[in-house]
Amino acid sequence: MPSLNLTGTFYPYFTDNSVIYGESDKACIQQTVGRLLSIETSTVQPVMLLGKIQSGKTKIFLGVIAYIPRTLFMTLR
Repeated sequence: MPSLNLTGTFYPYFTDNSVIYGESDKACIQQTVGRLLSIETSTVQPVMLLGKIQSGKTKIFLGVIAYIPRTLFMTLR
């Protein structure tokens, strides 16, 4: 898995509330982003976020989206 840069301005601000985003949530976000960066995706081969009902998929997805702008910027540079 690629190393992740967590020092952007949006991701730390977004996940700073420890009531909403605990350490296990942050670890899950980082693991998900790492996996997304390590696989080839396209419109033909998209990615799905699967999980049980009320398991936190939306919360983790929002954290991934909060992380992505910095990651994409660093990748596209």
